[in-house]
Amino acid sequence: MDDRIISNIKNALASSAVSGASCDVSDGRLVEKDMSTNEKVLLFEVRAGFSGSKVHIVDGDGSLKTILNDIIGSDSSVMSALQQASIDKIGDIKSLIADNCKYFGDGSLEADRLFNVDVAITDVTLAVAETGSILIDPSDLAPRMKSLVCTKHIALIWADQICSDLMDVSEYLGSLNSDELPGGFNLISGPSKTADIELS
Repeated sequence: MDDRIISNIKNALASSAVSGASCDVSDGRLVEKDMSTNEKVLLFEVRAGFSGSKVHIVDGDGSLKTILNDIIGSDSSVMSALQQASIDKIGDIKSLIADNCKYFGDGSLEADRLFNVDVAITDVTLAVAETGSILIDPSDLAPRMKSLVCTKHIALIWADQICSDLMDVSEYLGSLNSDELPGGFNLISGPSKTADIELS
């Protein structure tokens, strides 16, 4: 950690209550804000790997189909919750999934079907290079539940959705109008651990 940051922490601990203090947000950054897109992608890949996630970098539609089917496997049930922007970029997701898989699509979800799905495909609102995390806007129950109850969760992330760190997430939220602000986000940093589900 930078000596200046440590010095600031020591001074803050030794001082009395603070009033009217100023703070430069850049002092708290652990990664550079202005990384190139490629640097963000590579850092995201490394940091996501630390938490047990696997990142696949796609370089074309054929590559996406191959990667999806390698992850999904055969005879799986697959559901998706993709926003229109993702559908516009990749086309019909069903055409990318093997014929021996059961595809449910983006329609309404019954609870019994949802809790028996093998693979869920969602997109994300943002991804964070510093932590290897993804943010999903749970504005609809379906995308939120799909990312939580499936055996495998595939999150489609576009390179321009990857920000440098969590401070960029705050800036993004601050840029939204009040009617655009979601009630909350799911911030996911790696697969669920057994402790998350009461050791089952």
